[in-house]
Amino acid sequence: MPSFQGIEESSQCPSEMPRAKKALEDFLSRPVHDFDRVESGTTDLNPDEIRLLTDNNTADITVCSELKQTYDGDNMLIREVTYYQVGSFYFVVAVLVPVKDPNIVMTGPDIDSDAVVVLDQHLNKLGVYDVIF
Repeated sequence: MPSFQGIEESSQCPSEMPRAKKALEDFLSRPVHDFDRVESGTTDLNPDEIRLLTDNNTADITVCSELKQTYDGDNMLIREVTYYQVGSFYFVVAVLVPVKDPNIVMTGPDIDSDAVVVLDQHLNKLGVYDVIF
Protein backbone atom coordinates (compact mmCIF):
# COMPACT_ATOMS: atom_id res chain seq x y z
CA MET A 1 0.00 0.00 0.00
CA PRO A 2 1.38 3.44 -0.86
CA SER A 3 2.35 5.94 1.78
CA PHE A 4 0.54 9.21 2.07
CA GLN A 5 1.27 12.88 2.61
CA GLY A 6 -0.65 16.10 3.01
CA ILE A 7 -0.88 16.70 6.74
CA GLU A 8 0.55 19.92 8.10
CA GLU A 9 3.22 19.36 10.76
CA SER A 10 1.42 21.57 13.31
CA SER A 11 -1.94 19.92 12.67
CA GLN A 12 -3.01 16.39 13.52
CA CYS A 13 -6.07 16.35 11.26
CA PRO A 14 -5.81 17.16 7.55
CA SER A 15 -8.12 19.75 6.04
CA GLU A 16 -11.18 18.97 3.95
CA MET A 17 -10.69 18.03 0.30
CA PRO A 18 -13.88 18.02 -1.79
CA ARG A 19 -12.55 15.18 -3.94
CA ALA A 20 -11.93 13.05 -0.84
CA LYS A 21 -15.43 13.62 0.49
CA LYS A 22 -16.88 12.77 -2.94
CA ALA A 23 -14.86 9.53 -2.99
CA LEU A 24 -16.28 8.55 0.42
CA GLU A 25 -19.81 9.50 -0.64
CA ASP A 26 -19.37 7.29 -3.72
CA PHE A 27 -18.05 4.42 -1.61
CA LEU A 28 -21.05 4.65 0.73
CA SER A 29 -23.70 4.99 -1.97
CA ARG A 30 -22.76 3.67 -5.41
CA PRO A 31 -23.96 0.16 -6.31
CA VAL A 32 -20.50 -0.74 -7.62
CA HIS A 33 -19.34 -0.72 -3.97
CA ASP A 34 -22.17 -2.89 -2.58
CA PHE A 35 -19.84 -5.87 -2.05
CA ASP A 36 -17.18 -3.65 -0.45
CA ARG A 37 -19.72 -2.27 2.01
CA VAL A 38 -20.94 -5.77 2.90
CA GLU A 39 -17.36 -6.96 3.34
CA SER A 40 -16.46 -3.99 5.58
CA GLY A 41 -19.75 -3.96 7.53
CA THR A 42 -20.63 -0.44 6.39
CA THR A 43 -23.90 -1.20 4.56
CA ASP A 44 -26.08 0.85 6.92
CA LEU A 45 -24.02 4.05 6.85
CA ASN A 46 -25.57 7.21 5.44
CA PRO A 47 -23.40 9.52 3.30
CA ASP A 48 -25.26 12.49 4.84
CA GLU A 49 -23.62 11.62 8.18
CA ILE A 50 -20.02 11.97 6.96
CA ARG A 51 -18.08 14.01 9.51
CA LEU A 52 -14.62 15.45 8.90
CA LEU A 53 -12.22 14.90 11.80
CA THR A 54 -10.79 18.25 12.89
CA ASP A 55 -8.29 19.78 15.26
CA ASN A 56 -11.20 21.55 17.01
CA ASN A 57 -12.18 18.37 18.86
CA THR A 58 -9.92 16.66 21.42
CA ALA A 59 -11.18 13.16 20.57
CA ASP A 60 -10.59 13.83 16.86
CA ILE A 61 -7.04 15.02 17.54
CA THR A 62 -6.27 11.74 19.31
CA VAL A 63 -7.66 9.67 16.43
CA CYS A 64 -5.93 11.85 13.81
CA SER A 65 -2.63 11.52 15.65
CA GLU A 66 -2.86 7.73 15.53
CA LEU A 67 -3.93 7.70 11.88
CA LYS A 68 -1.17 10.14 10.97
CA GLN A 69 1.44 7.68 12.26
CA THR A 70 0.22 5.06 9.79
CA TYR A 71 -0.99 7.07 6.80
CA ASP A 72 1.56 9.88 6.47
CA GLY A 73 4.85 9.65 4.59
CA ASP A 74 6.53 9.75 1.22
CA ASN A 75 6.44 7.38 -1.70
CA MET A 76 6.73 7.60 -5.46
CA LEU A 77 2.94 7.36 -5.69
CA ILE A 78 1.94 10.41 -3.67
CA ARG A 79 -1.50 10.74 -2.13
CA GLU A 80 -3.05 13.29 0.18
CA VAL A 81 -5.29 12.07 2.96
CA THR A 82 -8.38 13.22 4.80
CA TYR A 83 -9.92 11.53 7.84
CA TYR A 84 -13.64 11.06 8.35
CA GLN A 85 -16.05 9.39 10.75
CA VAL A 86 -19.43 7.93 9.85
CA GLY A 87 -21.26 6.23 12.69
CA SER A 88 -18.72 4.17 14.62
CA PHE A 89 -16.42 3.77 11.60
CA TYR A 90 -13.40 5.81 10.62
CA PHE A 91 -12.24 6.36 7.06
CA VAL A 92 -8.92 7.43 5.61
CA VAL A 93 -9.53 8.73 2.11
CA ALA A 94 -6.39 9.06 0.02
CA VAL A 95 -6.53 10.97 -3.24
CA LEU A 96 -3.82 11.15 -5.85
CA VAL A 97 -1.89 14.38 -6.09
CA PRO A 98 -1.64 15.54 -9.70
CA VAL A 99 1.87 15.57 -11.08
CA LYS A 100 2.76 19.13 -12.06
CA ASP A 101 5.89 18.31 -14.02
CA PRO A 102 4.87 17.54 -17.65
CA ASN A 103 8.03 15.43 -18.02
CA ILE A 104 6.85 12.95 -15.39
CA VAL A 105 4.31 10.34 -16.38
CA MET A 106 2.61 8.17 -13.78
CA THR A 107 1.56 4.69 -14.81
CA GLY A 108 0.31 1.67 -12.96
CA PRO A 109 -2.82 0.08 -11.59
CA ASP A 110 -3.54 2.74 -8.94
CA ILE A 111 -3.29 5.96 -10.94
CA ASP A 112 -6.95 6.20 -11.87
CA SER A 113 -8.43 5.66 -8.43
CA ASP A 114 -8.55 7.08 -4.96
CA ALA A 115 -8.34 4.79 -1.93
CA VAL A 116 -10.78 4.46 0.95
CA VAL A 117 -9.43 2.73 4.05
CA VAL A 118 -12.18 1.52 6.39
CA LEU A 119 -11.40 1.23 10.11
CA ASP A 120 -13.53 0.19 13.06
CA GLN A 121 -14.01 2.23 16.24
CA HIS A 122 -10.69 0.86 17.58
CA LEU A 123 -8.86 1.86 14.37
CA ASN A 124 -8.47 -1.73 13.21
CA LYS A 125 -8.28 -1.80 9.43
CA LEU A 126 -11.27 -3.59 7.91
CA GLY A 127 -10.36 -3.08 4.28
CA VAL A 128 -8.89 -0.87 1.58
CA TYR A 129 -10.99 -0.13 -1.47
CA ASP A 130 -10.37 1.69 -4.74
CA VAL A 131 -12.85 4.35 -5.77
CA ILE A 132 -12.55 5.08 -9.47
CA PHE A 133 -12.89 8.75 -10.34
